Amino acid sequence: MNRFSLIFYFLILFSSVCFAQGKDSIPLLVNDTMRISVFRGIENFYLYRYDSVNMVRSMDSLVIYHLAIKRNNLNSALGNIGSSAFSPFYKNDIALGFRVGIDSRRLFLWENGDIRFVNSHKRYSRVNYVNGSKKENYIEVEHSQSFGKNLDIGFRYNRINSLGYYTSQQTYYSRLNFYGRLSSRNGRYHLLFNTALNSTKNQENGGITADSLFEDDLVSNIEFLPVNLSGAQSQIKDNSFMVHQHYDFGKRVQSSKFKVDSSATKADSLNFIPVFRVGQEISFRKNFFLYTDGSSDSGFYSDTILDPASTRDSIGVKNLENTLSFSFFGKKAGAANQFSRNYVSFSVRHQLTQVNYGANIPDTADGSAFVQTHWFNNNNVFVQGNAGVSSKLFNKVWVDAAYCVAGYNSGDFSLSGGLQTTYFEAKASATLKEADYFAQRYVSNHFEWTNNFSKVFNVGAEGAFIAERWKLRAGAGYNLVNNLIYYGQDAKSAQYGGAINIIKAFVQKRFTVGKFSLDNDVTYQYIKDYMPVRLPAVVLRSSFFFEDKLFKHALHSRFGVDVYYNTAWNAYSYMPATGQFYLQDGKRYGNYPYIDVYAAFRVKGARFFFKLDHAFAGLLGNTYYGAAHYPLNGRTFKFGVDWVFLD
Repeated sequence: MNRFSLIFYFLILFSSVCFAQGKDSIPLLVNDTMRISVFRGIENFYLYRYDSVNMVRSMDSLVIYHLAIKRNNLNSALGNIGSSAFSPFYKNDIALGFRVGIDSRRLFLWENGDIRFVNSHKRYSRVNYVNGSKKENYIEVEHSQSFGKNLDIGFRYNRINSLGYYTSQQTYYSRLNFYGRLSSRNGRYHLLFNTALNSTKNQENGGITADSLFEDDLVSNIEFLPVNLSGAQSQIKDNSFMVHQHYDFGKRVQSSKFKVDSSATKADSLNFIPVFRVGQEISFRKNFFLYTDGSSDSGFYSDTILDPASTRDSIGVKNLENTLSFSFFGKKAGAANQFSRNYVSFSVRHQLTQVNYGANIPDTADGSAFVQTHWFNNNNVFVQGNAGVSSKLFNKVWVDAAYCVAGYNSGDFSLSGGLQTTYFEAKASATLKEADYFAQRYVSNHFEWTNNFSKVFNVGAEGAFIAERWKLRAGAGYNLVNNLIYYGQDAKSAQYGGAINIIKAFVQKRFTVGKFSLDNDVTYQYIKDYMPVRLPAVVLRSSFFFEDKLFKHALHSRFGVDVYYNTAWNAYSYMPATGQFYLQDGKRYGNYPYIDVYAAFRVKGARFFFKLDHAFAGLLGNTYYGAAHYPLNGRTFKFGVDWVFLD
């Protein structure tokens, strides 16, 4: 560990001790000024209800808009916003279903689970815009409008366009979502629909040719650093549509908040309480991935299998799902259009999937021709169930279970559960899952494999202690994985036949003295070095800021510094042709603090910020990377505004 690392750790620990002596005066999450109702799913099994959510959000959510940083407290991507990303933490996905398994490019895509159904009872609008150096533009627009009490319609649009700091690194994302909710006058029938249209077009440069050119500052302008690929590009077209409907059987009870007046009717004084629900949901998704490279002889690829002149590899996926569910709710009365936290649900889900691979092959007449190289059809049938109860002792206890009875994933199962109290939460899971189809079978211009991998078994548990009074959340977790699927140093899929143990511990703590605060979010992970899962031992985000309401409390202001840090580790390499992160043991990356300086403000529904990303870039050397051979962006000035209208 170098001298700077020791000084850095000392400063963090010293400031933590100093602030711990003060009295907390600001809540862990800054209070928001506006809340609206959102109709959305709970748990994993087709239950929907209204939840009150924050629409004028905290300063953190304003300044940290990059999803890779927001989710991971780390820029675990290829540098430019919208580029492929990975998680620096091990996560076990408990959802069952047929998966192709190209997830690195899916972070910025909207899917059915990301859709919320806004029910503001008014016109709700939101505009979010960020502008940064190197022509980085981020814009998100949302509008929802209620037509009476029973119909809500809205849309959301997001566009990301960024040139990037390095050659052939431009990213482009376009996301459009239409959604709506219709309910009957008696509150028994609900229909939800949404459609999401995603389009991406990203340049792929394969990383810089030599880290030494960047680290030793041998090129005067980093824009001219030589990269491995100059004409490669990845594209995604991802369109989905979902319709959910359910009918509730229940009873009407007298509202405790009802006050008789001359204009009220008897019906106005009653709340409908659902007891039994029959639900049906159908969804369709069409995904198309295309990777092109005008030159196949760059020396970047180990093999060229089909066409030595150019690369045009595609993966097409069509997925149709239909679910029938039955739910029972507890008898405890609640507000209109809600139900108690006691529930039992059963469902049957059918999944029909088609996968097509395509590629260029030489053709004597036209040079090359695009042909289908592989196709696969699959039918999966799942049975699912979950239950949840609440009491004075436990805020919530739940159990979820799913099993695949037929299809490619036959025999897969998922079992998870947990509990929440005021001061403690715990969860555990066990899954047995078939390997993603992409890892089993793939054919393209530069990669081809056929495998018969065993199912992957995972057992995990996590617990956390929560003390709101002390602004503290701390806990630990454990995962045991058998037959892990990974991508080896040849960038091809492989399976580790033994058991892998992963241990983690985490602490989230805010220290406050007067109007100064220090937020720390630290995660420690332990895994043996030779295992085919690579994780940084320590991932840290520390935020120090001054927060106050100025000009007679009209201007909520925050002036702060965010520090992101992870210890050195064998960071993953990235293969653009497959969209997969894979193992490398040639070099360790990390041990570099990424520091942002910002000023953020809020006036009623408007929030805006000025920010200097990576403010001290190069001061401690050019050793900042997101993945192996992919340097992160340099010093960048950004301005952003987020404005919510509700009338």
